Amino acid sequence: MAKKPLPTADEFRQFLKYDPATGVLTWTEQVRRHGWAGKPAGSLHSRGYLRLGLFGRDWYCHRIAWLLHYGEWPELEIDHINHCKTDNRICNLRSVTHAENVKNMPRQRRNKSGVPGVIWSPKKLYWRVQIGGSGTDRVNLPSEHCLGRAIRARRAAEKKHGYRDFRQHG
Repeated sequence: MAKKPLPTADEFRQFLKYDPATGVLTWTEQVRRHGWAGKPAGSLHSRGYLRLGLFGRDWYCHRIAWLLHYGEWPELEIDHINHCKTDNRICNLRSVTHAENVKNMPRQRRNKSGVPGVIWSPKKLYWRVQIGGSGTDRVNLPSEHCLGRAIRARRAAEKKHGYRDFRQHG
């Protein structure tokens, strides 16, 4: 069974307007129970992204923003550069591979070091240092008893593996 083609930018433009400076999608006309003309489109999804329903399915607003701005669907993943999943300004979105997207992962809430990839091991009483994705992509660096040395090791690995410092941008 052939896959149904994705709606085009023009088809979405019948119902939505995108402001690349604010990142807001706005309904251009009333769409059954979904929204009123002139009102912002999309609602917060459990994963933290804005989503909306149209053409019989749900869509992530950042992917629609990309489509409306560039006129074509992104071939890769869309990364929110500043980690804010609801900030769909075009300057905050970039099309990247999964490996590139992982390089811009924010610090996890349970991280005690304040630095991604520097993890406290309470059983062994040292800081584990790692970089990369999961499985075979992950590189484990020598563990450190000193947090400062662990952070320096992580920063050096970021430079070596081509991680861009996004904390200075946004």
